[in-house]
Amino acid sequence: LQLVGGKGQSLIRMAQIGLPVPPGFVLTVEFFQPWINELKLTDEWKSFKKADELDLEKCSNKLKQRGLKLEFSEIQKKEIEKALESLSGVKLYAVRSSSPEEDLDGFSFAGGYETFLGVKKEELFDKVRKAFVSCLDYRVQCYKLAHGFNVLEPRIAVIVQEQVASDISGVVFSINPLTNNYDEVVFNANFGLGESVVSGACTPDTVIVDKWKMQVKNRASGPKESKVLLLEDGGTKIVEEEDNQLCLSDGTALSLTRYVKTLEDIFRKPVDIEWAVSKDKEYIL
Repeated sequence: LQLVGGKGQSLIRMAQIGLPVPPGFVLTVEFFQPWINELKLTDEWKSFKKADELDLEKCSNKLKQRGLKLEFSEIQKKEIEKALESLSGVKLYAVRSSSPEEDLDGFSFAGGYETFLGVKKEELFDKVRKAFVSCLDYRVQCYKLAHGFNVLEPRIAVIVQEQVASDISGVVFSINPLTNNYDEVVFNANFGLGESVVSGACTPDTVIVDKWKMQVKNRASGPKESKVLLLEDGGTKIVEEEDNQLCLSDGTALSLTRYVKTLEDIFRKPVDIEWAVSKDKEYIL
């Protein structure tokens, strides 16, 4: 956990047991330690270190801007290029932050760290740098201060994965988060990439499954006011239009429920999971 962060640890564990996780690698907390050391020698860090509540936002922003000027060492470049060999043939990547303090019981850091989707190979180094720098974001500092984390020890890992061109995607909860019913699995789904569901940008479809009887109990079509689509040549676009057609079929919901039950058994607690379906192939993200 301290090396690869909460998200990285979950992905590694799921890949190890053979779940359909898109291939990728994690740049560890140690990979970025030279950058942390370099930042701690700057005037921006000295100001950040002394900042009170009134100055914190300004000092965080200045430190973040300084972080965007950091250069990859030859060792760092070689490590990334070597890791990329394991993803030969991949055209687009997802670059995702993974903090050792994120995804812990009771602490989500939701929306604090950056994720970049549809990243081309020539953009990869820049997006990795930007994902790293998000650990210096003012929102992250506020969350850390509110929950007793040390703001003077920034730590982050970065995940690089094959980008899945999702036809539908979303989140699934292994218990009903509204009623606390342990027998119900609840899906929120939309067309395209899961960003629209995770960010709350749309009202998604909801499908409820009885996980013991393996039966769909309820379906509710949401207006799905916007969706995020992957562009073939990189990046994403937001399409603003309502679509009341139910995007998640009963068969796919039941198939994904099997993964949900497996993960609940492995982690020995209720879980919430990001998932995607591309060309009828299911992925756990």
